[in-house]
Amino acid sequence: MARPKKSVQKNSNRVQDKIFWAALGIIFIISTVVIVTNVDTSIDLTGNAVVQTISYFKAGGEMFLETKTGGIQDITVTFNEEVKNSLIKTEMVDDVSWNFDGKVYSKVKISSVIEDKINEGIKVTLKIRENDLLESGISQGDVRLFVNGEKLDTVFDKSKDGYLYYKAVSPSLGEFIIGKEMVKEVEVVNDVVPEPVVEVVDERVVEEEVVEEEAGFFASIGNFFKGLFN
Repeated sequence: MARPKKSVQKNSNRVQDKIFWAALGIIFIISTVVIVTNVDTSIDLTGNAVVQTISYFKAGGEMFLETKTGGIQDITVTFNEEVKNSLIKTEMVDDVSWNFDGKVYSKVKISSVIEDKINEGIKVTLKIRENDLLESGISQGDVRLFVNGEKLDTVFDKSKDGYLYYKAVSPSLGEFIIGKEMVKEVEVVNDVVPEPVVEVVDERVVEEEVVEEEAGFFASIGNFFKGLFN
């Protein structure tokens, strides 16, 4: 017995509705992922440089970037403004624009045309091969991260498979150095205690001078009377 046309049409409509809602759900999920992540990053390795392009990222979002350059494993940044079609570049450098007195493991520059849109408090993870660190003359407990001449609090996290992991927070992008700062020797100045000064009192006896005027006065009187009786 053939089904009524209305029943077939209803079933067909239901199938179409399911397909429609399924497609709409997929579009919604994809849109949600795009809205939540708001980032499309691609990594371009050029020698010792890593260039990460950002197609779009919303303000206030936290963005994780693998840098893997010179011991800086990754950074996490937040933006104070919406970001479109930009990039962040990480590269090894031979020198930095500020003076550093100490032993160096690596020098890394992280830069971007949107640095002004990046908030303070950039989370940095270091991953350093322990043998390479020792060859640099730096021990595990002496590792410090510096940025633009400022020493950052660098906390040892863990040791795994021959690598040492550290955590730090940087106020900005810029020129980084992983190394050990030389401690300046403090010159010890011995306090010189001055010897007490003893005041010498002059105890010499001062002889009183005989007043010749008085002696001469009485002598003249005596001579006067002698003259009267002579």
